[in-house]
Amino acid sequence: MRKIDVVHSKKEFGELSTNEWFDWIRLHRRRILIGATTFLLSIQAYLLSEVVHEGASSTAIGLLFELSKLAFSMILYGINNTTTPRSWQSSSYKTITLDWCSFMLPASIYVTADILTFQILSNLSEPTTFEVLANMRVITTSILHKFVFQTTIINLQWAALALLCIGSATSQLVTCGHSIISNVSLSTFSMVALYAVLSACGGVSVEYMMKRRRNESLLLQNIQMHSMGVLCNAALLLSLFWNQVMEVGVIQLSLGKEGWLLGAVIINHTLCGLSVSAIIKYCDAIDRVYTHSMGMLLTMVMSTVILRQMPTIQLIFGGFIVSISLYLFYIEAEKLKHRESEEEKAY
Repeated sequence: MRKIDVVHSKKEFGELSTNEWFDWIRLHRRRILIGATTFLLSIQAYLLSEVVHEGASSTAIGLLFELSKLAFSMILYGINNTTTPRSWQSSSYKTITLDWCSFMLPASIYVTADILTFQILSNLSEPTTFEVLANMRVITTSILHKFVFQTTIINLQWAALALLCIGSATSQLVTCGHSIISNVSLSTFSMVALYAVLSACGGVSVEYMMKRRRNESLLLQNIQMHSMGVLCNAALLLSLFWNQVMEVGVIQLSLGKEGWLLGAVIINHTLCGLSVSAIIKYCDAIDRVYTHSMGMLLTMVMSTVILRQMPTIQLIFGGFIVSISLYLFYIEAEKLKHRESEEEKAY
């Protein structure tokens, strides 16, 4: 048993000293990070849905997202670092530039995925439907992660992925007499499928680039990533809305009827982006989509409480099926792998 576990078994949490609290946080930092990110992502779906239906420009908002994350990362990096990055001291300018520009690939993928997200949400009446359908990214990410990082996926996890597909499909079925019809148009479902593929490609490519230089600062890698994101979004915005940008500016294009929503969305998206990047670097891309999927249940609750939209029985069943599949994929699969590993050691 770890020392900190012994301490906690002897004391109540209220009796822990400051150092012991920090020890507990360090011990459970992965769970804390995933829990906080899950909560932020559940709010994000609701806020994005509200902004989309307010008539704001998705391209302009995407640019503000990237600018905010870039500025936040630069400020934090400047506070914590006053010298040239160690990895740059032994590298040529050509190598540094190529490494920096390599983030253009995931940045362009994420720009496309963000545009799809706004379009999908504009076609749906409430955000929970998108969160349930978007669980397809767990499948695409797992498959891509297996090929890129040679991740082992056992039979139980493949069964859980199949259950995930069933849950996502169940959530979108409505009964009409004796027939069953889809509640989502084919075009919207196709966009969700494309979004799942792009999300997997973006997450796995970012993980590969971040873990290629494990000792490099996460904040520095965020600066590289989001600077490329700013360039991609700016190029897209200027090519599509040059006249509007020149006339009213980026911020005015981003504003809907309710200006406060823009600030709330930017703050939430910035915190989500930075916490998700930490999960990708220190955990993996599969943990990233896991937090998205868990956020789905919170989004369902928020839609009921805030939007006063009661979820259908199919959506509730679909949500529970998805939750069970996630439990099997992560919790039970890890227990099974650990048990098999212990048996191999015994022999």
